[in-house]
Amino acid sequence: MVVGLSGGVILVVYLIERLRGHAMDNGWYVLLFVVLFILGASFMVWKDEHGKVAVLTIKLEKQKAPKLDARFDVSVVAPAGEKNESSMVIISANIYV
Repeated sequence: MVVGLSGGVILVVYLIERLRGHAMDNGWYVLLFVVLFILGASFMVWKDEHGKVAVLTIKLEKQKAPKLDARFDVSVVAPAGEKNESSMVIISANIYV
């Protein structure tokens, strides 16, 4: 499809230049074809990927998000050492998905 579009534009440019009596160098035809081919191919790839993202977004919205619940049950602080130089902290937690 991209080649047909690029070729169609080239044909239109060719016909217009022939009707106006102005000749364009062949290198410009090649450059025009390549630029139009790249633009058309880029658009088609973007269109396909955009459609995939839309489908995946709908699927993601339908999925239930996991609920995370955290509960801290016990927290104990106890002095350690002869002169209470340091402390020991123990935290017990449960995480539910």
